[in-house]
Amino acid sequence: MEVTAGNFAALLPWILYQISCSKFVAIDLEFSGIAIAPSSQAQKDQSLQERYTEVKAAAERYQILQIGLTICQEDSATGTYKMTPYNINLSPFVDRALDVNRDWTFMSWSMEFLMNHQFSMEVLCKYGVRYLSRDEEAQCLIIASQRYNRTSAISAVDVKVADKETIDFLQAARRMINWWLAQSVTKRSEYLNIPPHSNHKVLKALCPVLPETLNNLEKRLVHQLITAEYPKLKSRSRPMFVQIEVADPVKDKDMNEGKTNSLKTLIRGHVGCRWIVEALIGGDLSELPDKTFSSFIRQEGTPQFAEADLANNLRKHLQENRPILVGHNCFMDLAFLYSGFIGQLPDTVEEFQTTIHSVLPKVVDTKYLATHDAGSINPTSSLEEINRKLVKISAPKIEIDSMHQKYIFRSSAHEAGYDSMLAAIAFMKLSVQLQKGPIQYSSPGDLESMKIGVAREKPQIQQMEQRMAEDLMMQEKEALQEATIDLIEFSDSESTKPVQPAALTEAKTGEIAQKVPAGELVPRVDSEFWRTYGNKLRVFGTIERVMHLK
Repeated sequence: MEVTAGNFAALLPWILYQISCSKFVAIDLEFSGIAIAPSSQAQKDQSLQERYTEVKAAAERYQILQIGLTICQEDSATGTYKMTPYNINLSPFVDRALDVNRDWTFMSWSMEFLMNHQFSMEVLCKYGVRYLSRDEEAQCLIIASQRYNRTSAISAVDVKVADKETIDFLQAARRMINWWLAQSVTKRSEYLNIPPHSNHKVLKALCPVLPETLNNLEKRLVHQLITAEYPKLKSRSRPMFVQIEVADPVKDKDMNEGKTNSLKTLIRGHVGCRWIVEALIGGDLSELPDKTFSSFIRQEGTPQFAEADLANNLRKHLQENRPILVGHNCFMDLAFLYSGFIGQLPDTVEEFQTTIHSVLPKVVDTKYLATHDAGSINPTSSLEEINRKLVKISAPKIEIDSMHQKYIFRSSAHEAGYDSMLAAIAFMKLSVQLQKGPIQYSSPGDLESMKIGVAREKPQIQQMEQRMAEDLMMQEKEALQEATIDLIEFSDSESTKPVQPAALTEAKTGEIAQKVPAGELVPRVDSEFWRTYGNKLRVFGTIERVMHLK
C-alpha cells in the first residue's frame, strides 16, 4: 500500500497497532546517495571501522527517500504468516513556520539508478510524508520557546554617531512616541503606528522626515528604540509599519504561551513518519497526540471510547511487544535510520554496534542467513536472487493482507515496500529451513513464470481484483473496529515489566513446540537458533565479513 501525505494520518494508528501485534517487521530503505570506497581502496578488503567511517559519512550527507515496511502477524494455530507491506515516500520539506531548514543532497549515480527503476521525484515532493528527526524536533522546540519568550534587552541603539539620516529618523520616532504617551489615557489611541497613516495630520506634521513605509532596517531600528528606551511598551512588525502599544504583562504572557503551545502542536504534528520509527525502537510515544486515534473511534459501529484510553493502551502495547526487525544487507539501512531519525552516529564501529543493539535488541539480516556458511568467495546474495532460489519452498504458509496485494500482480524491484516484502519472505523461509538442516534451493531456470513464491493465472488475478474492489471498504471497517476493541480491552497488568507475547517465546510443549522444528513456524525469539543467526550483519568486502550487534 502506498502511504502518502493524504492518507498518512488515517493509516498511522493502524500501522502502529499492527506493529504492536506483530511478530517481526521487515524494513528496506532507499537513499539519495550511498557510501562508495575510494578507487584506491576498491581492490582491497577494508576493516569494519573503515567501512563504518564511509557509511557514517554517507548517512550524515545523504537522506532517506523511501521507507519500505512489511509488518507480519503469526497465526500459530494454522501456521500462517500474514504480510502487510507499506511503501512510504518521505517529503524533503519542513514547514517554514517551524524556522528549521533541511539540506538535501543527491548522488547522481544513486538517483539515476532509482529513476531507471521508476522512482519518481514528483511523487516524493508532492505526496511525500513529512517528518522531523529527534534533533530537528528539539531545534524546533528551542526556536518556539525563544520566539515568544524573548527577555533579552538591548542596552543601546546600534547606530553610528556620524549617520545623520539614521539619527534624524530615530529622533522623529521618539517625538512621535513621546507625543502619544503624553495624551491622556482616555484620549490616547490603543495603538501607535510608525509611520502613521497619511490621514493623521498631527503626527505627519510632527515628524515629516519619516518615510511613508518602513523597510526592514528601519523596522529594526524602531524595535531597538522601544526595547532600549521604553520598557513599558512593546512593538510588533506589520507589512509597512511598526505598531506600538502599552505592554500588559499578564495578557502578553498568556498570549505568548498560547502561541508557543500552538507552535508546539504544529511541531508534534510534523513528527510524522518518525512515530513509526519510534514504535519500532521502543522510543518515547508520550507526545503522540491522542487525536491520532480519532479515525478508529469515528468508524460506524465502533464502541465510543476516549481517545486518551486508546493512545495509552497502544503505547503500553508497543512497549511490551518489541518485534524482531528484519532487513537485507541492512548495515547501511541501520546507519541511515539512526542518523535520519534518532541522533548523531558515534565515531567508532564498536560504539555503533552497542548503540544499535540498545535500540534494536533483535535484528536479523537475511543476507547473513543466506550466506552464513559462505567461504572466501562471496556468493550472489541479492534479494531477488535469494527469493528465486526459495520460491519452491512452501513452508511456512505465507499470505498477503487482502488490502495490500499490489506486489502480487507486479514486481517493483528497488521500491522500498516491495523489497521489504521480499526480505520478510526470505526471513521466514530461510529461518524455518535452516533449523531443519542445509537448504535445498530451487533451480532459477524453473522459476521464469513465478513471482515471490505465489503463482497466479490470469483468471485468478481478475477474480482477485474484483473481490478486492468489492470487499476493501468492508474489511477495512471491520479491521478498525476489531483493533479499537482490542486496544481498549488490552488489560492493565499489575507488573510494570514488559513481557514478551507468548507466541514469540520458547515453547517446551504443545502445538508450537511441534510446529517450530517441523518448519511450520519461525523459531522462537529466545531460542538457541537466534543466538547463532541473530544480531549478525553481513558485510562483504571487509576483513571481518560480519558485524556483531552487542
